[in-house]
Amino acid sequence: MVTAAPPAPESQKPDAPRERRLVYDIVFSDRVAGHVVVVRHGDGTADEDLEFAERGKGPKLHSRLELGKDGFPDHFELSGKNRKQREVRELVSCDATHCKWSGTDEEGEGRRAFYVSNNKSVIADAALLALSQRMGNVPLLPSGSFHAEKLVETTVKGTTVAAWELSGFGFVPRIEWFSADGEWFAQVDEYGAGIRQGFGDARPKLLELQAPLDRARRERVTAQVSHRPDKLAIVHARLLSPKPIDDATILVQDGKITRVGAKLPPTEGAEVIDAQGKTVLPGLWDMHVHEDADDGLMYVANGITTVRDLGSDMDAALTRQARWEAGTELGPHLILAGFVDGRGPKQGPTKMFADTAEEAQKVVEAYAAKGYVQIKIYGSMKPELVPVIVKLAKAKGLRVSGHVPQGMTAEQAVKDGYDEIQHLEHVIFDLHSKPSENRGQTALLGQRGADIGLDAPKTKALFSLLKRRHIVVDPTLNVVEAELTTRPGHENPTLAPVLSHLPPQVQRSAFDGGLPEVAANHERYQQSFQRCLELTKRLWDMGVPLVAGSDEWPGFALQRELELYSKAGIPNADVLTIATLGAAKVMHRDKTTGSVEPGKVADLIIVDGDPLADISALRNVVTVVQAGRVVDAVAARAALSIH
Repeated sequence: MVTAAPPAPESQKPDAPRERRLVYDIVFSDRVAGHVVVVRHGDGTADEDLEFAERGKGPKLHSRLELGKDGFPDHFELSGKNRKQREVRELVSCDATHCKWSGTDEEGEGRRAFYVSNNKSVIADAALLALSQRMGNVPLLPSGSFHAEKLVETTVKGTTVAAWELSGFGFVPRIEWFSADGEWFAQVDEYGAGIRQGFGDARPKLLELQAPLDRARRERVTAQVSHRPDKLAIVHARLLSPKPIDDATILVQDGKITRVGAKLPPTEGAEVIDAQGKTVLPGLWDMHVHEDADDGLMYVANGITTVRDLGSDMDAALTRQARWEAGTELGPHLILAGFVDGRGPKQGPTKMFADTAEEAQKVVEAYAAKGYVQIKIYGSMKPELVPVIVKLAKAKGLRVSGHVPQGMTAEQAVKDGYDEIQHLEHVIFDLHSKPSENRGQTALLGQRGADIGLDAPKTKALFSLLKRRHIVVDPTLNVVEAELTTRPGHENPTLAPVLSHLPPQVQRSAFDGGLPEVAANHERYQQSFQRCLELTKRLWDMGVPLVAGSDEWPGFALQRELELYSKAGIPNADVLTIATLGAAKVMHRDKTTGSVEPGKVADLIIVDGDPLADISALRNVVTVVQAGRVVDAVAARAALSIH
């Protein structure tokens, strides 16, 4: 007698779907900082857990996706803490024709479409790609549409992967890699990667393959929105630099300004731009950026013709500098400062570390050899190494700036040889807190900043030291404002004036709030930010040199920074000088740039409006001339999906 075997469990049946687990490494500067874990269940649902830490903080999020038979989500939910450590949630439910969504920052309803999370989702990107392959453009919620185009295919460790250009999320398309089975594989750039575990050493190969694809796109846009005439004449302009001239003519040839004056006739054969009713001023300088390749167009489109990079991958930054100067891609003149930090749990995103004098020497020599003009010290640097780095840098002719490292005071950093301090909060931290407290906690500024006395002895002593030592201050007020005053569901003030013109999915990021504590302490934090404005004005009144830096949204953040200087009470004419000739003087380039004068590089902008009357007119740049290249700023912004 033969006994029949018991039925096989569902999970063992040949035709039963099996659970699948995929793990991805999150990498910053070759350091694994966290992971994404995706679990696909046999019923077709998927769970995703994302967690990483960068500079001591990062998100911890769980999401779940259930797809309908049509490939669109029936259900999506997300919860946890975002990069700002704020509790967030998103919940979406859809039937055959209709969707509803709600969350920490927004709620709504609409036709059945694909809801895009405010947070990165690997499982969602894979589902979107599958839909796009089947139907082309995919309608998105809350609005917009998604499209994917396959660019190149390769094999890594026996696994076939393809680069896809994904459009519909932001200002420019982004490239992501997927395996042949449609699963998300990687997203790589110069700063780091999210990549399938076990394939980390494939990152250089993927970067090498996608770089020319990105370059080709940027080159096409450059050709579409700009050209370089042999001769150029701007006529009937109101010129503001170096002194106001009405009905001015500016003549340009071979990238240089040749003549400037009232009612001059155009040079024979010159391309003529009629600037009647508009204002001409020098191209703007953003003195605090961490740019990537696609930021170049955004800077130029918003009137910024020079930027100072305060910390990017060296090889990538040098490549960008060469391509932007050659004009093969649109981008500002790029001044390079080398980023260095000490190792530790809150170390900065860099490959350049110095924990000993010997390491410090190697770092400084490496930057100097590549033409860097400045060293930027970060917050985890050992205080005893600061004077060592300063001495090494200045022996090479490099300026020194930075955050004030943990355990130091601004006074100590200045006396150890700093030329400049980044972020107002690092200047005034000593006025409201102790060196032992965490300088990275902007919340401390929110809690205590309002109590700083403008005329208190400590304030006067510190500001007088800055003046005596000619220390430059880079306030980045726009960052402080966004962190201390923006509540969830309210517009980020940097983007508010242009919000309706931005791509739909970018608009949503303007409502994600500032620090987690803002909602409960809004009035107090507002008072502290107001004191930041007053302290900035006091620095200016005392003769402490300021530079305008954004450290945030390319283009838009500098515009907001200058609006805040004006709001603080600095006269608009002085605000414009800070962002043009003043910056050029700080970087010892005022003999060749920074104002509209004969013999200088032809870096200038044409603005629809009068920034002397309203500094926000700088948001209305219509034409940019960079080293003689004429850029249609309106067309450039349109190429970034800004309308």
